Amino acid sequence: MTSDNPSPPPNQRTRLQHEIESLEKSRETQLQKVGRIRNAWVLETDPSEKFKYEKELQQEESILEELSGTLAATEQKLQTLVDSRLNLDSDGLRPAGGDRTLQYSSSPQNSFASSQPLPPLLPYLANRREQESQLSEVLQTFLEQTPANHLVCIIHGDELQCHYNFVERIRQLYLRKLLELDPQQPMIPKFEMAWPEKLKDLQNLDNHLCKNLAQGVSGNSFHSLAKINDLLSTYSPNPIIIQTYLLTEDLYKQGLDSLDRLLKFCHSLSKNIINQKLIICICIKYKITRKNNYKISWLKRIFTYVGAFLKQYRYQQTNRRSRKYLQDISNSDLSHLQPISVIVLPELEGINKTEVENWVRSEYIKQLVGEAMIEPLIQKVGEMFATWEEQKASDTIPMYELAEKLEQLLMKQGKSA
Repeated sequence: MTSDNPSPPPNQRTRLQHEIESLEKSRETQLQKVGRIRNAWVLETDPSEKFKYEKELQQEESILEELSGTLAATEQKLQTLVDSRLNLDSDGLRPAGGDRTLQYSSSPQNSFASSQPLPPLLPYLANRREQESQLSEVLQTFLEQTPANHLVCIIHGDELQCHYNFVERIRQLYLRKLLELDPQQPMIPKFEMAWPEKLKDLQNLDNHLCKNLAQGVSGNSFHSLAKINDLLSTYSPNPIIIQTYLLTEDLYKQGLDSLDRLLKFCHSLSKNIINQKLIICICIKYKITRKNNYKISWLKRIFTYVGAFLKQYRYQQTNRRSRKYLQDISNSDLSHLQPISVIVLPELEGINKTEVENWVRSEYIKQLVGEAMIEPLIQKVGEMFATWEEQKASDTIPMYELAEKLEQLLMKQGKSA
């Protein structure tokens, strides 16, 4: 049986579908652009820069709104075209609940959200001033150096101090400000140089690091350092971040000599990566002591507990030796590693209540929640630390735990406001 309504021309339907796909891509790009400017606006503290971002944000949001309207209108055109073919007024032609494959109505993914999410880095900006102070001076000197050289930045702290987010803080905040980058400009590139955790012979470390660096930069571990140099030089004149992570377990198995070999490898890069400034972030994550809850027989529990205790003891010994090693590096001139520069940042530690209250009073938070909500937030922070100290017998909270609590706190305050 044929329908009384003629089918719409296929080329008309195809054209509308292509228009929708193109508009969705344009809108997604514009959403990302607005997000970058909004984050910069929220995190900026200089009044003149903030005013500039505000005007720019209004302009880009207007473009986004126009794109969203055009997309909705085009979707409606296609839906009307499809509905005319299906003869919607006839009984039984449309499946129960509607034909989901043919409906182009707005969805949360395609609609412009009026309430914006928190800037991802915002909960992680509570303190780290000591690290920022030391790093900013070194970065300023490094960026002004000619010819291009490399900087090795050693970031260390226990595994709950969010090393990854600290590197992002360097990339998205410190470097952007020092380089005076516009929010619309691309982010500083960052590539992974995975640590070869299963390496048994340190003599092969350089070869493994070369392969892992090539894999991180190009996706091809067989690329030579000369090829990597060519690829990285396309990002000049801005620097590039290379990051690698070492755990206590790695240092225990491979020894602190692995750190010596890693620094020598970074030095060798100055002879091979010659057209691009590198900031090599070596992140050392100390294993913390965790309580074990064994649900096994008492006899097995004894042997398991003894084994776990000895392992934890060995790891804590490795942590102490690693800290001593880094302290010795800080007190050395490291002339044998020239022309690269090496900085060991102060250890990332838990955050206390005073530091979080300062964060609440910052322009970041005032801009986000309004002046009237600052005091209620401070009171909530006090309650949060009182509960933590009662449960953990500590007056500092690890960054991982803190960031999660602060994000929840801001979201609750936003809803109550």
